[in-house]
Amino acid sequence: MYRNADEWLSSLREPIVVIGNGPMAPLVETAHGSVIRFNNFELNEVAGFRVTHWVTSGYKDIEARPLPCALVPWSEGSAAAKHCRAFVQRTKRRLLFTAHNAHILRWFPQAEQSFRFFPSTGFCLLALLWYHQLFPRVAGFNGLKDGHYWNPAHAHAHQLTAPREIAIIRQQITSHPYEQPRKSNRTKKAVAGVA
Repeated sequence: MYRNADEWLSSLREPIVVIGNGPMAPLVETAHGSVIRFNNFELNEVAGFRVTHWVTSGYKDIEARPLPCALVPWSEGSAAAKHCRAFVQRTKRRLLFTAHNAHILRWFPQAEQSFRFFPSTGFCLLALLWYHQLFPRVAGFNGLKDGHYWNPAHAHAHQLTAPREIAIIRQQITSHPYEQPRKSNRTKKAVAGVA
């Protein structure tokens, strides 16, 4: 069990794959040291059957998954964390928060003023990994354009941030193509966010 977000991040083994909840082509997740999934992820023939790390928003529609704790990729004091206490009581799962939101504010500075401009859980996690110089393979990210594979109606969420999220993710993947595991600089404190 991890004591904090730093330990969660330090436990990641490269190569890393981050699997979003959008439509995706089948992938071979067994080739990765760490397999990160989000919120109400499902394991199936397309999305795969392996998970090593769970990331959640702790929102009211999120259910427990078979892991003892999850990372929330923003700080406990942020507006996006308001549902987390109820999540812990409801699911009996432990949540780990980042120390601050520098990784999110780098890309979405307006998120500090308005929750409407807070990016998705998936983007916040990717921003956190990039902040720590980790550049994983990414699958199942399309800005919720088609909703989640487990809930297509979720497509309405993050309409204000989705186009920018997708543009940033594509740019990062182009700048840091997924080839070999990188040596990472994990000395920074946890922040401090197609295939």
